[in-house]
Amino acid sequence: MNRFLKHGSYNKLRFYEQILKVETSIFRKFFSFSTAELTFNYKSSSIFSIKRRRIN
Repeated sequence: MNRFLKHGSYNKLRFYEQILKVETSIFRKFFSFSTAELTFNYKSSSIFSIKRRRIN
């Protein structure tokens, strides 16, 4: 990968942005959640884990 970055026309930031776009599109194809649902689920699981830590 470093060889590609040195000889290719992409800089590192642009290269990683493209990887993230591809990963996001693959994720959306496998899981049919909207962005709002993903955000809600993420926050819900975070709240649950925080509450769980306080109990223990």
